[in-house]
Amino acid sequence: MKNMIDILHEGILLFDGAMGSLLISSGISFSVPEEVNLLKPSILEDIAAVYTENGSIIVETNTFGASSHKLRQFNLENKLTDIIISAVEFARKGARDRAFVFGSIGPTGLLPEPLGDHTFKDMLNEFRVIINNFKIAGADGVIIETMSHLKEVQAAMLASREHKMPFFVQITLEENGRTLHGFSPSVFADLALKNGAIGLGFNCSLGPDGFLKPLQEISTISLPIGIQANAGLPIWKSGNFKYTLNPGEYAEKCRPLLDNGLNYIGGCCGTTPEHIRELAKIIKEYKARSIPERSNSVVISSGFSHVKIGTGLPIKIIGERINPTAKKNLTEAILNNDWGFIIREAKIQIDANASIIDINIGIPDIDEAEKMRNILLKLEPNIRAPFSIDTGKPETMKEALYLITGSPLINSISGKSEDLEKKLSLIAEMRSPFIALPLDDKGIPETSTGRIKILEKIIKAMLDKGLSTDFMLADGLVMALISNQENIMETLETIRKAKNDLELNTVLGISNISYGLPARKYLNSAFMAMAAEAGLDAVIANPLSEEMNWIIKSSDVLTGRDAEIKNYISLYSTKIAKPAIIIKKDEEESPEDVINDMIFNGLDISIKSTIKRYIDKRIDPLNILNDYLLPSIRLVGISYEKGEIYLPQLMLSAKAMESALEILKPVLSEKIAKSSKKSNDIKIILATVKGDIHDIGKNLVGTLLRSFGHEVIDLGKDVDAERIVNEAGENEAHIIGLSALMTTTVNEMEKVVEIKNRKNINSLIIVGGAVVTEQFAQKIGADGYGKDALSAVSFVEKKFSS
Repeated sequence: MKNMIDILHEGILLFDGAMGSLLISSGISFSVPEEVNLLKPSILEDIAAVYTENGSIIVETNTFGASSHKLRQFNLENKLTDIIISAVEFARKGARDRAFVFGSIGPTGLLPEPLGDHTFKDMLNEFRVIINNFKIAGADGVIIETMSHLKEVQAAMLASREHKMPFFVQITLEENGRTLHGFSPSVFADLALKNGAIGLGFNCSLGPDGFLKPLQEISTISLPIGIQANAGLPIWKSGNFKYTLNPGEYAEKCRPLLDNGLNYIGGCCGTTPEHIRELAKIIKEYKARSIPERSNSVVISSGFSHVKIGTGLPIKIIGERINPTAKKNLTEAILNNDWGFIIREAKIQIDANASIIDINIGIPDIDEAEKMRNILLKLEPNIRAPFSIDTGKPETMKEALYLITGSPLINSISGKSEDLEKKLSLIAEMRSPFIALPLDDKGIPETSTGRIKILEKIIKAMLDKGLSTDFMLADGLVMALISNQENIMETLETIRKAKNDLELNTVLGISNISYGLPARKYLNSAFMAMAAEAGLDAVIANPLSEEMNWIIKSSDVLTGRDAEIKNYISLYSTKIAKPAIIIKKDEEESPEDVINDMIFNGLDISIKSTIKRYIDKRIDPLNILNDYLLPSIRLVGISYEKGEIYLPQLMLSAKAMESALEILKPVLSEKIAKSSKKSNDIKIILATVKGDIHDIGKNLVGTLLRSFGHEVIDLGKDVDAERIVNEAGENEAHIIGLSALMTTTVNEMEKVVEIKNRKNINSLIIVGGAVVTEQFAQKIGADGYGKDALSAVSFVEKKFSS
């Protein structure tokens, strides 16, 4: 067979379809699909053969759930290697050199922090073991698929790179075009490019017609792109879930995707060899998408958004205000873990036109790495803008890179030997962009020629480590004007040469220029204008400076960076002067504002001391609950429903609410509790049904319900129907919440309904999960359907609010 990379550039590759439905139809009994690899692996050979015969050039192994965590639920974790080796061996037999065999890698099933306690290192080690087994087994590569958290994607890609395994990577999307955690397809595409994927795309979750807009969003990425969609949405029919699109309909629904441009296509849930055969017919009518050239722009991203810095693009502001130097209030906030102060500072800069937020916590005698970790755990879910991590310590840099989702900017790497070894190696590992400083072990060259030589040295070291120049922003090094006026022109000349001769994108820390001089804003603004003319692409500055914003926006117009002058007109045609923003401390604000801020920003630790302080001040605990806490968490819910915030922020808000209730409930007297505007003693049983080990969705529902003050009894996963009903009866539960992720386990929900009715238990039943639909809920006689965590809470509130 030809090389995989060559084939990707010749035509549209045809992948295979679903695995699970074919395993079920084989009639073999198994507790988890991967167990078939040990019980009767010849079935895998037959499946690979039938997909290959129908045109698949890539077949996947039956290993989607082959992680230690998932297999542990069935006492199979010690069989992981055997499961993977068997899967590859028998898929290879079925493919018979007519198709490539790629190892299927699904999510680990654990929630990454801060929503869960699964660290990046945990995920990386898990994927290292899995991918090493695929390498031992002789797979041609791996397909990282059905992912929703980009940090887990990053861990899987890093493990693939470490083992030099070619990999495709695919995420699964919600109807809003983002992942469950709110992450953006554009950010995902950039991460796949930086990490060396051979292709990327989307799979599962939606039918083919749900993927057109996300495909268009990533269409300019310089990689092959593709789709493996479900055969429509499942409906409940004759006691089972059936997918709505037959083979011919599925292929026709894929035409708009092919018209838009694809490099590969296949199927996911509900698709069969017949679906793949129909796809094989129509892809002959199409040419493969032409893969765009790689842009030289530097892309900085969070999970939620990305910023491009480069020639011809508007100059970007990197907000510099989170830096404790000469800032007493910020220093105190960092030392006292006042995350709310820091979150507000970041948001103020974003509102003032900062595209990226620089984080510097360089205070003497602190554990900077641990402090950086704690700050980012709170900042990241609340701030959509990307971060710049400003530190000279490799351990702090590593903590930040391991925690942040996306590609933060590292500020900075110099030409010093230690930087080029330790720091640049870490950047190469994590594939993050960085600022290059033209100084080395001898110091800062006085001339632009000397500085350019150091930048060339950094470029060579970077290329040697497998990075390209679109990872690097060249800094010209701004020196204080008061110390050496001549240096200023050398700085500008460095920017000019870096841009024109080295074809690098550029950045400067403008405010250094005026250090020690009066009326600094005038010097800063004038220098900014000169730097823009020299080719500056980004500036580290105070975004609250109106003069700085005026200069940047005007320079964008005059240098052609603001196409058709749209940004300038939009910003200034109705410009109204804004009053200065003052960041207040908690004690200067009303209790309502303080609590709302803490709930909205998920400050679970801070809110405990705040509630205690208000109780000590004799504020009525009932007022704290009904007038401050409950309205705040409801506002969070409304923001989530509107798409203004995403799941990570929602869940951190819920955890903060739980923390507040933990302090508040003991001091509420029985009389006050009874007079509350809502019932606070609703009991809810939660369980994932028998045969199903997926519990992330259920756990999120539990956290939200507790945040509204309800009592939740979580029975866990793989729970027998009889036990669920008995627990509901013994606890006099008002509601039973049932979760299922697989079409093979949803029938257990109907059993719970039947047993509950037979035993005359009065609990209401609400059902939810990836494959559960409102039609199914009605069919089995459930009282409610929870399409997501928040709708489950809304169901409880509507049924039991007074």
